[in-house]
Amino acid sequence: MKCFWASAMALFLGMAAVRAQVSISVDLDQKQYLVREAITASVRILNFSGQTLQMGRTQSWLSFDVEAADGSYLEKLGDPPVVHEFDVPNAARATRRVDIMPYFNLIKVGRYKVIATVRVPELGQELTSEPAYLNIISGATLWRQPFGWRPEAAGETGPVEIRNYALVQAMNGEEVCLYGRVTDEYDVQVVRILCLGRLLTFSKPEAIVDRDSRLHALWQTGARTFTYVKLDPRGELILRQTHQYTSSRPRLWNRENGEVQVHGGSRIPAISDFPPPSEEVPAAPAETLNPGSSAPTPEPAPPLPPGRS
Repeated sequence: MKCFWASAMALFLGMAAVRAQVSISVDLDQKQYLVREAITASVRILNFSGQTLQMGRTQSWLSFDVEAADGSYLEKLGDPPVVHEFDVPNAARATRRVDIMPYFNLIKVGRYKVIATVRVPELGQELTSEPAYLNIISGATLWRQPFGWRPEAAGETGPVEIRNYALVQAMNGEEVCLYGRVTDEYDVQVVRILCLGRLLTFSKPEAIVDRDSRLHALWQTGARTFTYVKLDPRGELILRQTHQYTSSRPRLWNRENGEVQVHGGSRIPAISDFPPPSEEVPAAPAETLNPGSSAPTPEPAPPLPPGRS
């Protein structure tokens, strides 16, 4: 009997030692998400087992569970693809990032927790992380526009698809943020949701779809500053710039040929710009107008909100 208890205790201590030598954690890239917004879970593995761990060889090495606030597990729609071989040397760490949103039925507003499980074949162990928490929130649609688009695949242009652009306002922590959303023709399947940046509550965003089916949006983000972004039909960010009003307010100008640009104010470099700004932002070239066309009359800068300077 003593031998049995001694063996059991040794096995327990051995398992505890392994868990202390290899640890995992899961973190989320933000705390709040709109319905069907991408949810990136970062699984971190810390290895002090004294050997190199070979991870990612099979689909079963990493799995996720999502639990609602009432303790019930969410319906799992599938397993995220996680096969990608990599090594974690002794005394090193590695991180695997996975978008888990398409694989769980996360369509209801509420609070949820995400748990990751990692299987380590070399040690014969299954490790479970502490939970990471998130909130699914609703937003208010400020603007919506259907558009046609011809996707290209393998160098060939396909048939026209109908999609929808939308600008959505939602709280993100303590700030109001503006999101860009691309959906299918029926607003059922979300192609992409992207947080575009901070939104002042009194700001009314401008939005125009250009001749190439790209979305241009401009809105006020500070006392004197505006953010300008351009998205493609897949919801990918093409351009983000910062503008300020001087003697006139920046606004979008839709030219007769279907091109869209910012008119008025002036552009200033900012850390948030994409692509990153060069050391000096060149002056905009002079516009050559078509016969009978003219640039819009610059709009005077509005008065500053109370208490702003």
